Amino acid sequence: MEPTYVSLAPLVQSTEQKGTVLVVVFQDAAGGAPVTASAPLRRSKGVAGATRDTVQRKVLSRLSFAISRAVNQAVGDVHMLGKFGAQAARSAMKGLADSVDSNYSAEEKQAAIVEAFQGVAGRFRWDGSAWVLDSAAPTVKTAFDRQLEDVPITDAADVAVLGRMLAELAAADGDFGDDERSFLETFLPADTDIDGLVAGPKLTHAELRQVSEGPVRETMLMLAWGLSFCDDELAPEEQEACRRYAQGLGISIARGKALRNAAASFVLESAFADAWAGGIADEAKREQALAAAERLGLPLPVAKRIESQYKRSHGIR
Repeated sequence: MEPTYVSLAPLVQSTEQKGTVLVVVFQDAAGGAPVTASAPLRRSKGVAGATRDTVQRKVLSRLSFAISRAVNQAVGDVHMLGKFGAQAARSAMKGLADSVDSNYSAEEKQAAIVEAFQGVAGRFRWDGSAWVLDSAAPTVKTAFDRQLEDVPITDAADVAVLGRMLAELAAADGDFGDDERSFLETFLPADTDIDGLVAGPKLTHAELRQVSEGPVRETMLMLAWGLSFCDDELAPEEQEACRRYAQGLGISIARGKALRNAAASFVLESAFADAWAGGIADEAKREQALAAAERLGLPLPVAKRIESQYKRSHGIR
């Protein structure tokens, strides 16, 4: 069952606009646990504008919101720039009220709701008449999930460094557009001067070495790789930035590779969740996900194993 706004409307408990991002809380009629998701608000495009989006970008860039949810899970209630430093904070923060246009049409908001649901569709199933929370499905934790759960980022100074890492990556290829801005807006404070943050100096090894010792550094690097994989192309600048972070954080080459693979697998699993929304395959999306695996550096047999694991964990035959 392909999710539509009409079929999703009964699930929508609340919506909140944060800049150019719509945060949606879904809950089924049985009163299952609320599920929060988000998606960018986009202006409706004409035919000419729509042709700019390639299939590959549609598959991967929309998954940046899966990474956004992972970032929010990792940092919990810690404010992203809580200890960014007084001088840096003054130069990097200002109100965005004048720059945000809240006058989106009902159709544009409905499209964002559908896109937000696609990111969490694996947690629901279509029962023939309505979307219901798939609470009976067994849970299989991936390496990515275990890292986030076992090693959250709890120190505000560490969270501030993570914010700078992700802002650098969002603009690393020189193409900082609406998708990248929307991603940052999902977890940065509403009054952040995102342009100032993106244009700021790159993190130095000395700054990276100030991050708390231990596996929290691995969580940060894994999230950085995850964002890199959500671009339409893995730019050399993004790869170099992640390698620089690994060196500065003191993470070995072998461990860095494992974290890279965990992030790639998470992004691909999110694509399969979209393709198998409601327990029924969308063959076009499934083929797009399999094609995206190559760009993620995952061989086809590995991609198919990830798909099989996703299906088993959600009771899909």
